[in-house]
Amino acid sequence: MVNRINAEVAAMSTAAITAEATLYASDPSRLEGLVLRYDSNGNLVSGGDQRIIDLPEHMKEAIISFAREQFTRGFGTMNWQDGDRLGAIYRRILTQIPVQDRAAAHYTLGNIWRTETMRIQNAVQQAMPNWIHGQPVPNNILSPILSGEVGFNAVV
Repeated sequence: MVNRINAEVAAMSTAAITAEATLYASDPSRLEGLVLRYDSNGNLVSGGDQRIIDLPEHMKEAIISFAREQFTRGFGTMNWQDGDRLGAIYRRILTQIPVQDRAAAHYTLGNIWRTETMRIQNAVQQAMPNWIHGQPVPNNILSPILSGEVGFNAVV
């Protein structure tokens, strides 16, 4: 993980690298638990703004739909391709958000993702108490969960 983040920091244009990013790039151990994301203009799009903001429904739905699709494929597990696809969805959404709200939007999207994935996992575990991540879930159990008929709605 550190190597991948370090590679992302190294790939940024010189203009986009701030003093903070340079500090973390020079000491990869400081990156644990911290991910800095910049847009093509060098604007920090995630970091410390832990506000939940209102997002258009289509943006929320993009994250929720991907969480459901990913669960169908991986049954609660995620591989690097899923992570890349989720990152691409985040980037596509964040480019539509004003720069000053991007960090809060990133935080909000993360909360939507976590809420939906936990809703799915909890509902599966209620239906199948011995279920473990990666174990297939029968369609008659999974379909009502993924359609939102079971559990709470994951809208922040």
